[in-house]
Amino acid sequence: MVSMGTVAIDMCCGMGGLSLAAKSVGIQPIAGVDINKNALKTYQKNFPDTKTIEGDVTKKAVWEQCKEISESYKSKESKVMILTGPPCQGFSIAGSRDPKDPRNNVLLSIAKAICYIHPYAAMVENVASLLSDRNKESIQKFNNILTRTNNYKILPIILDASDFGVPQKRKRVFFLISTNNINEKDLSINLNLYRTEKIAAQKAFIGLPQPEIRPDNYDDERFLRTIANHEAMNHSKKVISKISKIKPGEGPLSYKRLNPTKPSVTLISGHRAPPVHPSEHRSITVREAARLQGFPDSFRVYGYFYSQMEQVTNAVPYPLGKSIINAFFQCLGE
Repeated sequence: MVSMGTVAIDMCCGMGGLSLAAKSVGIQPIAGVDINKNALKTYQKNFPDTKTIEGDVTKKAVWEQCKEISESYKSKESKVMILTGPPCQGFSIAGSRDPKDPRNNVLLSIAKAICYIHPYAAMVENVASLLSDRNKESIQKFNNILTRTNNYKILPIILDASDFGVPQKRKRVFFLISTNNINEKDLSINLNLYRTEKIAAQKAFIGLPQPEIRPDNYDDERFLRTIANHEAMNHSKKVISKISKIKPGEGPLSYKRLNPTKPSVTLISGHRAPPVHPSEHRSITVREAARLQGFPDSFRVYGYFYSQMEQVTNAVPYPLGKSIINAFFQCLGE
C-alpha cells in the first residue's frame, strides 16, 4: 500500500480504471479530466468525492485547473501524482496506425501538462505498439519535453494484462515518470509479486445470471437489476444463426467467439460488435466485458449502450493498474 497523503489527478480518466486502481492501494483521486460526457458521468458516479473536469487536456486552461487543485493539496503536504491513459487510436494496431494522426498530439500535450503541473511522479499508459519503430519520433518528442523541462526520469515497460489476474490478453506500455531514477531490475522484482496464472474467459463469467434482453427504453439511471450493465443485445434471427455457427476462438473480428479455456482476445472499442460469448449465441454484455477487464460488479457504467461498451473497452484493466502502481511506488520507496 502507498503511504497516506499521496493523491492523484487522472487526466483522460475515461470511466476511471486507473483511479480505481490508485484508490485500492491508498492513493486518493482528487480530479478526473475527460472530454467524454458519458465517461465523466460514470466517473463521477463511482468517485463522488472526486472533482470532475470536462475539458480537452491539450488546452492550457485545463492544465491551469489541474495545477490549482494540485497546489492546494501540496500546501497540505500531500504528494501529487498524475495518472493518464491518453487516446491511442493513432498508435494502435487496431486503429489508424498513422504517426501523423492528430490524436497522437494528445500524448505530447500530456507531457507538457505534467511539466506544467509538476507532480512528483506520473504514469502514462498506452498501447504497446507505441514503442514500435514507426512511432520513434513521437516518443523522442515525448521524452524530450519531460527531460529538458523538468529533468524527469522515464522508464517504459510493456506488460500483458493476462499476467496480472485479468482474463484478457492485452499488452500495454506504461511510462513511469519521476524525479528519481527507477531501477528496472527492482521494478521487475516488484511486479513478480503480482503476477498470477492466466484466467480463462469462461471463468470470468462465473456467478453471472442469464442476461435479459436490453429494452428499447433503457435508462442508465433507472434500469438496474441485480447486477448492473448485464443486458444482452437484441440480435436478429439472422445474426443469431450466424453466431451459432462460430466455433470457440474463431470468427471475424466483429463476431469472434471467446475461447472458454483461454483469456479473452483484446477488447477494442469502435463500431464493431463485442466478442461472442464462449457458449451462448450472443455478444457479451457490458458487465461481461467489465469482468474481462477485471472490474468489480459494484462498478456501474453509465451512458447509452454503445458508449458503455466503449468506456469499458477503453479502460485500463483494474488488476493491471493496481499491480503496476504498487510496483512503481515500491521503487519510489513509498
